[in-house]
Amino acid sequence: MRFLVLIISLIICASCTKTEVAVQPPSATKKEVNYTVGGLLDGKLVIAVISRGSKNVPVILEDDYAAMLVNEGDAKIPKAKYVLAVAKKKKVVSFTDVRQFKLSADIEVPKTFELRPYDACTTSLNSGLSETEKEEFAKVLKKHSTAKPSPTHITCSCESVG
Repeated sequence: MRFLVLIISLIICASCTKTEVAVQPPSATKKEVNYTVGGLLDGKLVIAVISRGSKNVPVILEDDYAAMLVNEGDAKIPKAKYVLAVAKKKKVVSFTDVRQFKLSADIEVPKTFELRPYDACTTSLNSGLSETEKEEFAKVLKKHSTAKPSPTHITCSCESVG
């Protein structure tokens, strides 16, 4: 049954045009659940909760280390939030200053590991932020990437899922 839900969801999210899509977990599609950043869902760390209309979609950590750049404001008054997630420590921290984010990434992410970017489909979570904020975030990712970086991990948050 889970496999069938996954296949159907992937077909529906094909319109997202992203290279990799993480579908909302099957256990979360059965009923409305209140997700908590830093909490666990099916044993995995919830690193963010995306609100799309009346629906909340958890972003689940699938890697050792992850980073997100989120606009917590709006198009008129953007407000950057930098998120760092560490699987082994089950830790999610956020910053409003890119320098603090960079320092934390330097401390938390070993040189042999990759800091993988996470985002959402349809509309990027960092939409509305300045190019400078996006470039500074990208510099931190590049410093903590491998020779062949992984693509951005995309969580499907379309109205078509759920």
